[in-house]
Amino acid sequence: MKREYWRWRGYLLLFLLIHLFNPWFILRPSINHNMNPFALPFFESINAIIGNFSVLLVFIALVMLCSTKKRTVMIWITGTTIFLSIFVFLMKVYVFYYGSFFSWFITQNFSNPNNIMALQLTVTSLKMMFYEAQFVTLLPIVAILLYNIFVLHKDMKSKPDFWENVGFKKKSGVIFLAISFAMYIVVLANGAIIKQQTHSYFQKNLIPLYGIQTTGMYHYYIAELGAYLTRSPLEYSPEEEAQLDTFYQTKIQNPCYQLDCEYQDTDSPFHGLFEGKNLIIIQIESFNTFYLNLVMNDLEVLPFLNSLTRRDDVLFYPNFYSSIGIGKTTDAEFASLTGIYPTGFTVTYFEHVVAGIETLPKLFNQKDYHTITFNGSPNIFYSRHIAHPILGFQESYGTEQIDPSGIHQLNGWTKDDAVFDYAHERLNATTKPFFTYLLTTSSHLPYYPVDGVTGGTDWGVPSGTMVSNSFDYFHLLDRDLGAFFEAIEEEPWFNDTVFLFHGDHSSGLTHQDLSYAIPNVSKPEFQRMLHSVPMLIYTPGLELNGVDTSLVRSQVDIKRTVANLFSLDIQDYFGVDILSNQPTVAYNPQTFDIATDFGYISATQRSMSPTNGLTPSQMQEYIQAFFDYKVLNDLLLKGRYLR
Repeated sequence: MKREYWRWRGYLLLFLLIHLFNPWFILRPSINHNMNPFALPFFESINAIIGNFSVLLVFIALVMLCSTKKRTVMIWITGTTIFLSIFVFLMKVYVFYYGSFFSWFITQNFSNPNNIMALQLTVTSLKMMFYEAQFVTLLPIVAILLYNIFVLHKDMKSKPDFWENVGFKKKSGVIFLAISFAMYIVVLANGAIIKQQTHSYFQKNLIPLYGIQTTGMYHYYIAELGAYLTRSPLEYSPEEEAQLDTFYQTKIQNPCYQLDCEYQDTDSPFHGLFEGKNLIIIQIESFNTFYLNLVMNDLEVLPFLNSLTRRDDVLFYPNFYSSIGIGKTTDAEFASLTGIYPTGFTVTYFEHVVAGIETLPKLFNQKDYHTITFNGSPNIFYSRHIAHPILGFQESYGTEQIDPSGIHQLNGWTKDDAVFDYAHERLNATTKPFFTYLLTTSSHLPYYPVDGVTGGTDWGVPSGTMVSNSFDYFHLLDRDLGAFFEAIEEEPWFNDTVFLFHGDHSSGLTHQDLSYAIPNVSKPEFQRMLHSVPMLIYTPGLELNGVDTSLVRSQVDIKRTVANLFSLDIQDYFGVDILSNQPTVAYNPQTFDIATDFGYISATQRSMSPTNGLTPSQMQEYIQAFFDYKVLNDLLLKGRYLR
């Protein structure tokens, strides 16, 4: 009897332990090179363990109350183990690709129509089961199945009843339920205390990583699901309304967020230099700065783009950073066109594109420009068919128009050369000055092996790896870009056109992948390199001298820069003029990393690399200024201020 008793108590204890282990495991920094967990006090970390424990205990209590047969208990425990293990595994995969945890509020993100990319990401994830120990999250399934087979199988046949004494069953279940609910209430109370003790940003926003670390993964996702199902439009308090009025009307008079930074005239000396000229912005998919001027096995990965960086009529900014959140490419578009940071944890094109926002297309429309955008994905992808007209584009061309028959497809996207050819044709047909936003797609991760694209060049790194394939894809992109420029150089409008190139977001390479190309990269430097994207301004035949291209800049600075260069009637002065000498910072709204001219700060880890003489208190002032700005930036988007 005692042996049977401990078999089943051991079964439930095993269930508890393995499902406490999994949420703890996937938060370890050592196996999450793409994520920066928060550095938290001991009390908050313990609260997360209690939160997970209380949810699991509620489940066990309900199973005990509702089950009379051992087989029923086994089915519930096994089924829940399979569900929770797969859920945690998918969270691990999600963190790998997005650098943050999943939120119920971004479920619309999965409605984007690219089945080929979804399949490739799934296959790639399965191939990478042993990278960052992703397979460990599935081991609880193995443990429970082995326990079922070797410990419980015979016992269920000989004695099928789980409870011999129904009264004891009820008593035990009620006690378990009472204890678990009491612990759940403690976690809720502790969570409220933690929120009161932290910055107001965390009080007003559901940050998945922070919530999981402070209240537990299971507890957080149950609570967030409730918040998602009962969500309502944000209503500003009178205090918030007043803060936004000041924030909006003063046009951010201190864009550098530094105590020793005196506000300067943020216009460059080139104001109005390109008035009346054409502008083509080329946003390059998954393009990190380290690809530029990279030579592998005596071969340039990007010979055409590298040649641009060496021209006298090109400004190359190596300290340029992406401003994206969970919306990735479309967040980069939004930041560049509006000067406003995405919130980081909602897809901006789904939630925050409203008619009241001042944008570059609208400003160019006022100057009687032809405003057009081209991209190699369907226009319904990320709801561009809705967002682009609201942002002010007169015409928006996607796969539906460029490649309706689907004969120019690569991994579910329209090939860049087909997009370039279509754009060339359309631009030749316009009779007015034009502003064009052109998005590439061929270099989209996961750099899936494709005959004729990958494997044909020896880059001196292991063949078939993600980094080797990425070199192949970017080499193809570079070749197509070179052919595009060779073709348009013959057009009469070429010398009257300014070209601005920038990457949208991280390439998605792992720390291990990058080490093949650039050895001995520390984790802080790897994190910085992930968010560093290149920016080039190409002004054919015209040199822009006296510009400091070493200063930190980001995508939110593009709108102000373009407006000044083209003498547009801008009213909302977010960001700084890239060509000015005004210092600023760039932050990533998803990972809370802050790029400064002094070093790269992780607000979650409260660390900086390199320190460059900055004291801990000065670093903390940077972090506080970042949160103060982000609170108002996000309020501006989330409510009805700009509607």
